[in-house]
Amino acid sequence: PHMVSYSEMIEFVCGDDPDGGPEQIRNSISAVLCNARKQLAFLGFKLFTEWGRGYRLELLPQRQRIAA
Repeated sequence: PHMVSYSEMIEFVCGDDPDGGPEQIRNSISAVLCNARKQLAFLGFKLFTEWGRGYRLELLPQRQRIAA
């Protein structure tokens, strides 16, 4: 699975901002990812943290998915 680093996320979100985006953009991204984990789990995905590298998203096997 493909991994996405914080730098790539910041570039995607703030790439057009000449100042590089808000000072606390890393905290904002972390908060969004934290909230997204629950929604992704409901859809059968898991967001893995690769400490010091970034994040990767995987589809869970059927038996590990949350029943709707």
